[in-house]
Amino acid sequence: MKYNAYAKLNILLNVHGKYFNDYHSIESIMLPVNLYDELDIEIISGSSDIIIECSDKQIPQDENNILYKCAKLFQNKFKIRDGIKIYLHKNIPTQSGLGGESADAASLMHFYNDTYKLDLSFDSIFYLGRLLSWDVPICYLQKCIYINDKTNVCEVIVPKPPLYFLLIKPDFGISTKKAFEKLDHINYANADPKPLLDAFQQSPQKVGKYVYNCFIKTDIRLIDEYNLLAQISKEIGFDGFSMSGTGSCFFGITTDKTILTNGYNFFYNKYPFVKSTNLMLL
Repeated sequence: MKYNAYAKLNILLNVHGKYFNDYHSIESIMLPVNLYDELDIEIISGSSDIIIECSDKQIPQDENNILYKCAKLFQNKFKIRDGIKIYLHKNIPTQSGLGGESADAASLMHFYNDTYKLDLSFDSIFYLGRLLSWDVPICYLQKCIYINDKTNVCEVIVPKPPLYFLLIKPDFGISTKKAFEKLDHINYANADPKPLLDAFQQSPQKVGKYVYNCFIKTDIRLIDEYNLLAQISKEIGFDGFSMSGTGSCFFGITTDKTILTNGYNFFYNKYPFVKSTNLMLL
């Protein structure tokens, strides 16, 4: 069985401090985009084995892989007696802020829900997904989501098309753990989500004006790349420019396919990862 694990893009990312348990209160607008890892899944009857293989040999293929953790979680929670073998073909770059690990786990959750007819409720999706990673439930829903931990809001938002994105990742990655540690020790600002929410649902050509990510200030390499890429993207004609997640993948946003193509042609071969994409709405 084959499942696609779609990347996510944060067009807004605020952090509203920490909870008592050291977890951070996050506010974000997250979108699924047409870039995905591929999971080839085989059930192993009469065995509890969990076998992970991956096209990227730098990714752990043991109990440290989020797919292994997800499979073990579902075996234990739902008394599933079958084992599983997963071949993961990676297309989403690691340490990019595009949610590759979370998307993979969410895709495997879909497999278990479909195959074993678990009929997972919304609350179960969030409970189980959050045991693996913060944005697994969002990746599972595969919709455009506005989420604010501080006010307990999680709602589907409907985009007004068209929206296109040019993804650009430099030759370094950012550890999520280290990014949060750095954020705790710097002065940073959060953005008002309302203008972006309004533009996203009403005026797509204005969305780029309001995209924002507080994590850009956590690393001098991110600051330098952002300043350079944002200026070039503006000259090409993109509506706006920002970064996804804790980094290090940046994105330009436009409603014009010609600008998207021009941007891709300009940056292609200048960076290790350059990808033209769009919203993936299922």
